[in-house]
Amino acid sequence: MKLDPTLPWDTLFNRVLQSWKDSAFCQARRPYFIEEPTCESCASDRYVALAMAHDPGSDEGWPHWMQHTLHELINELRTDLLIHLIERPHADGAIEDYYRGSGLIPQHRQDLATRQAVRIVHDHGTVLDLWLRHRLTNLGAWPARVRRAART
Repeated sequence: MKLDPTLPWDTLFNRVLQSWKDSAFCQARRPYFIEEPTCESCASDRYVALAMAHDPGSDEGWPHWMQHTLHELINELRTDLLIHLIERPHADGAIEDYYRGSGLIPQHRQDLATRQAVRIVHDHGTVLDLWLRHRLTNLGAWPARVRRAART
């Protein structure tokens, strides 16, 4: 799925959910999803766990294919939004120019532009995390739509 990070986040998230539903028929029939238990990356994904916990239609949890597909789509969304952020202009370059390697420099030795870039990326990550948590606790009928699409 190709995302345009210049669109509003809600639009991007709705596209993620639509892709989740659209891929359900194929994903539910992949042999490695049917036979294998939940993989470690899905089991430890806090976003997937949050979405499953707030799904009123599933007492027994989600099958692995539902978890894995949502896990991959959310990671893709987060990555695309971060890349879009770090490519933005900042000081004499881009945020990426100042952010990369900043963890190797003691904070008291970082210049102002580097400290600002680190702060921008940190704040963006915090806001994105809170927004994703909010959206995933309010999925509404999406999990049921995904299950229905898998059966058709």
